[in-house]
Amino acid sequence: WLLNKRQFFSLLLEKFTNVGLGIYLRSLERVIRRLPPLNALRSFEAAARHLNFTEAASELGLTQAAVSLHIRSLEGHLHTS
Repeated sequence: WLLNKRQFFSLLLEKFTNVGLGIYLRSLERVIRRLPPLNALRSFEAAARHLNFTEAASELGLTQAAVSLHIRSLEGHLHTS
């Protein structure tokens, strides 16, 4: 089964009720939420290496549109356009 980030940290906070650890986990959760999505980073890296969305998509087993959406997602995450 897979958990999203919020479920994962909620579960950790339930299991570890130590106040110091709870503060640490909340801080760690904030850091992880600021990280860009991994699929967007993979698409960006492949597109940058190939200088072509279509070739990057082929390498990643995605469509060109999916790579484009990943790049757009990364731009939104980084507040660029």
